[in-house]
Amino acid sequence: MRRFLLPLLLLALVGITPPRAMADAPTSPDALQIDPFCGVPRLGIAGEPGAFYTIESAPSLLPGTPWSPVLDLAITTPGASWCDTEAQGTVRRFYRAIRLSAPPPEVRPRNFRLTDHTGHSRELYYAFSDETLTGYVLIFTGNTCSNLIPELPALKLLSDRYAPKGVQFWIVSSLFGTSRSNLIAEASALHIPYPILHDGAQLVTRDFGVTQVPEVVLIQNWTFQLMYRGPVQESTSGGRQEYLASAIDSMLAQAPVTLTRVRPLGPPSDLIARPTPDWARDVAPILQNRCIRCHSPGNIGPWSMTNYAAVKFVAEAIKDEVLSQRMPPWHADPHVGKFANDSSLRPEEAATLIAWVDGGAPRGTGPDPLDVPLTEAPAWPLGTPDIILSIPNQALPASGDIDYRYLTVDPALSADIWLKAAVVRPGNRKVVHHALVFQGTAAQALGGLSGYFAGYVPGLDPTFFPDGTGKLLAKGTKLTFQMHYVSVGTAQTDQTQLGLYLLPKAPTRSLQTKAAYDIAFSIPPRTNGYQTVATALFAKNSWLYEISPHQHLRGTWFHYDLQLPNGTRQPIIHIPHYLFSWQRLYRLDQPIQVPAGSRIVCTGAWDNTPQNLSNPNPDTTVFFGEQTYEEMFIGYYNYAEGP
Repeated sequence: MRRFLLPLLLLALVGITPPRAMADAPTSPDALQIDPFCGVPRLGIAGEPGAFYTIESAPSLLPGTPWSPVLDLAITTPGASWCDTEAQGTVRRFYRAIRLSAPPPEVRPRNFRLTDHTGHSRELYYAFSDETLTGYVLIFTGNTCSNLIPELPALKLLSDRYAPKGVQFWIVSSLFGTSRSNLIAEASALHIPYPILHDGAQLVTRDFGVTQVPEVVLIQNWTFQLMYRGPVQESTSGGRQEYLASAIDSMLAQAPVTLTRVRPLGPPSDLIARPTPDWARDVAPILQNRCIRCHSPGNIGPWSMTNYAAVKFVAEAIKDEVLSQRMPPWHADPHVGKFANDSSLRPEEAATLIAWVDGGAPRGTGPDPLDVPLTEAPAWPLGTPDIILSIPNQALPASGDIDYRYLTVDPALSADIWLKAAVVRPGNRKVVHHALVFQGTAAQALGGLSGYFAGYVPGLDPTFFPDGTGKLLAKGTKLTFQMHYVSVGTAQTDQTQLGLYLLPKAPTRSLQTKAAYDIAFSIPPRTNGYQTVATALFAKNSWLYEISPHQHLRGTWFHYDLQLPNGTRQPIIHIPHYLFSWQRLYRLDQPIQVPAGSRIVCTGAWDNTPQNLSNPNPDTTVFFGEQTYEEMFIGYYNYAEGP
């Protein structure tokens, strides 16, 4: 971009600058003027309305001295002025103005999703179509909210003034790690009324280029244009410069913002230094551990991580997926509970991966750990089953709703058997929405509401039952498959199978799958946050091993708690962002001993608004039903009775 250097005026705070500096300033259409008599340097910027400038400062004019940006502005009136309080106490400071030959490109931040201190998930782009939401103020506070103490009164006034006009205020903390305990304590101690988003891997703070805190960023909804960044305000002997308020007023009036960037005032953001990681040593092992089981030939990932070149080609897309927490698909809140099958990126892993992308995704040296021969994914990931049962081949129409199909299969067992795993393998993943297998008839299992024997849903990984447990399949028992199919535009067929893996002897505990559920809800049209609760009783002393929530396309969050007989509650898992396309089984790192008389308590919510892009129809009241455009609320859990 071509730039023009304006006449610059030198200012020495010790009084070397002539007293008539303002009067003697250049009078050309582009002029940077300095008033030394207002206690701090007041810069007067004269220029053509509509022109864009960057103001820079330097402590000296010695060769090699860097110039630092202090101000970006657009001339919206014949003249503008600004007081530089940071210059107080310095020996001298020099300024220059650079006129841009064209308007600066609009800055739109990447989308991101973070969990706040209350456990709610927040996504920047989620409400882009909400006409009542006008903008966001992101308040970057570093690793402690105490950096905000001087600004809290001003922020309170601003939020009181602008929240009714659709401006939301979010604090972003870069406290490294997964624990939010400090944020919860600070929110209480400082009486912070805004959500404190936990940027535990420091990805969002780094992506916004925050180097000093606090710094606020104003983003317009709908366009997600960055309208202003810098301090909330700045006090001088001549008054207060209300940067954020002025920018919000201009944004709401759909007028140009005069000061689009002001250098922040405050301590360093204290982000952990991140040199560019090495591909072979640092990055590839993370992908092997977290990603390749899906992103490999024959598996469900849409592309395969077969070598460095394949990953580099989509490096920026990987960053988008990680920042928005779409990948890897693990949705349990790390602040609540520990899980043996946790496949999430740890903060250090996420930071390493994104630092590599930001560094240009270099190849480095040494062999490529991903460039090895890969075999097709096996049909049965746990190995060939001891017994394979198949449903009759199903012919499926090209379009329209397909009613649930209930198909009975007789294992023809000559004796009772104990199983270490029961795996449902869909014959045609394009059309199998889900499959549940019941012992006996579907009516006996209440269509899956009372639990199931085996099942398949998108995102469910085949696995053996927890150690020391197994499921009993008694002699003479018939199995019923509940098949939910979807049409895909062409006629299809499917022959789903059930693989049974035998135990050599009876296990210590008999595993059962039961559920807490609600079928009486009624979700109003265009409503976000409609909640329900479901409970289930443990009649005997038990051990809780696994949990698996189930909603449809409008589901947003799901919590499991254990209510003990004395009424106290113990959180088991919180899922701040439920995704129908990834329905996981969460295995507790250690089983929970449950006294008789306790209850599983499931709480969850739906979003039936247009902002939920998966919503089939926001203008209808939604009830319980089997089809995807209807809804469910089922909290499955695997447990075993016993002391």
